[in-house]
Amino acid sequence: MRYLAALIVSTLLLASSPSLSAQPSPPVDYLKFNVNSLLVPAAERCRISSQETDVPYALAACEQAASGGDPQAQFLLGNLYYEGIVIPREPQQAMTWFQRASLQGHAQAQYQIAFMLYRGEGTAQNRTEAYIMMKMSAVNGFDEAMNAIDLFSEALSEEQKLQAFYTLSRIFKNYRASLVSTPVPTTTIPLGLPEY
Repeated sequence: MRYLAALIVSTLLLASSPSLSAQPSPPVDYLKFNVNSLLVPAAERCRISSQETDVPYALAACEQAASGGDPQAQFLLGNLYYEGIVIPREPQQAMTWFQRASLQGHAQAQYQIAFMLYRGEGTAQNRTEAYIMMKMSAVNGFDEAMNAIDLFSEALSEEQKLQAFYTLSRIFKNYRASLVSTPVPTTTIPLGLPEY
């Protein structure tokens, strides 16, 4: 399913967002962290509260984890930019980090993207793409997306629904074809006894 989510997001968002094609260099070198900070899971480095004593350091650690490809860290960094409590609110930055997490099948990031597309926050409003992203969030197991799908569907015209269903059917068809064309790894079983 994560491959399917990546296929959908790349189909919908990657081509229209040149900022996603360039991976930023990590803002902080891991060598500057003390040994104990390396033992903290990447996503935990992104749980920054407004009471944080060293917000720049905590934000740099979060950006390091997110830039390193951790989807949960990317999602949490997107939330930091979206909420604007700890750092200034930047919906475009939030969308960028949510998209990166979504490319890896992060269902909550897909849910957040769906609402941002629906409202036109950090991107142009597109309710058809919002519906598609909400469907993908639900397919990837985010229960709240299941509840929101009907609300999103009600906001679509019949033409938009047809466009969404067509897009989803193409995505699923491509996903299914990729499963058939992906060779199953085989292992070779040695026939003789090992040499000593």
